[in-house]
Amino acid sequence: MFNAFDNVFEFLITIIFNLFIFVLLLRALMQWSGVHYLNPLAQLSIKLTDWCVKPLRLFLPIFYRVDSGIVLLVWFAEILKYICLLAFTSQSYPLAAIIVVSFFDILRLLINIFFYAIIIRAIISWLGQ
Repeated sequence: MFNAFDNVFEFLITIIFNLFIFVLLLRALMQWSGVHYLNPLAQLSIKLTDWCVKPLRLFLPIFYRVDSGIVLLVWFAEILKYICLLAFTSQSYPLAAIIVVSFFDILRLLINIFFYAIIIRAIISWLGQ
């Protein structure tokens, strides 16, 4: 029975962190692609993440239309997710391994976002005709 609660808490930690990371990546991608500020999806991502991005924007500049504060925050959130999961399961890995795994997990999430955006764009183009 204790193992079932472990699975539930791992699932909740993973979902909460992944949703936050997804919204941050969505904000960075919309900023990079030049989505208008008044877009409802852009407004949602700004309102959900502005509390943590605004203080970083004071110190970290924007490079090539991408806010480096968002990128750093995404990477930090991903590392924190793995640290929380490892602490919850009483396991330990070197910090370098967690950093590398978190980088590849962010890369995987970016590829998934682009893939599903292309699929959704294709379906919308079929329906619009």
